[in-house]
Order: sequence, then C-alpha cells, then structure tokens
Amino acid sequence: ADKIYTAAEVTRKAKITEAPHPSYTEDARWNQVSGKVVLEVALMASGEIGEIKVIKGLPNGLTERCIEAARKMKFEPAIKDARPVSQYVRSVYSLSLH
Repeated sequence: ADKIYTAAEVTRKAKITEAPHPSYTEDARWNQVSGKVVLEVALMASGEIGEIKVIKGLPNGLTERCIEAARKMKFEPAIKDARPVSQYVRSVYSLSLH
C-alpha cells in the first residue's frame, strides 16, 4: 500500500478537474434537509479515487449521494519528488434547497 500524503507533504497538490455535484434525494427534499457534507477523499497516484471517509454527514441519503459524486471526481494526481503520489483532500458539499 502506497503512502497517502497530506497537501503539506507534496510538491504539487492534486488538482481536481471535474467535481460532479450530488443530487438531492426525495426524502431529503421532503424533510427540507440542508447543510454540509464533509468527506476526506484519497486521490490515488493511479488517477483513481481511493478510500472515502465521512467527516460530517447529513441524513436522508445525502451523505451517500455525496460519496457517489466524490467517486466520479476527475483529477491530476499530486506530485512529490517528480513523480505522481496519492493525496488526501477534503471535499465539502454544501446542500441547500432553493
């Protein structure tokens, strides 16, 4: 298992090029849930999404929708010592009904 670095440990941070926004669930809309979901996402050197940890979640399936969205992120891996490495990023999704 490769080490997963923090932003402070890399030469160039991972660059997110595409971050889909999660859709609302019917339950969340019905219950008028809003707030933030905070995820810690491992962006792997291979260009794939690794482990996702929930730092702060929301009810009614919104946390799961955010995890699905995070899994679809596209990014350029972080660089350390002139080679691609894995890096943790914090992904914050603000969800509100307009």
